[in-house]
Amino acid sequence: MDGISLFFILLTTLLTPVCVIASEVNIGVMKKEYYALFLIIEAMVITVFEVTDRLMFYVSFEAVLIPMFIRIGV
Repeated sequence: MDGISLFFILLTTLLTPVCVIASEVNIGVMKKEYYALFLIIEAMVITVFEVTDRLMFYVSFEAVLIPMFIRIGV
């Protein structure tokens, strides 16, 4: 992890609660699942910024799409 990755990790962890609070009014049903997917997405994005290997970067970057598709689809 280098300096720019540390900045992006900090930015991700600071913006996630802001996004959760902003989306509070739009969640109707399945709140637990929504928050679980949101935390999974946050963890995977942090993983994207932490890895230094190109293959692991690709795998973790693509892994973010799975909970994102579920969240958008539901």
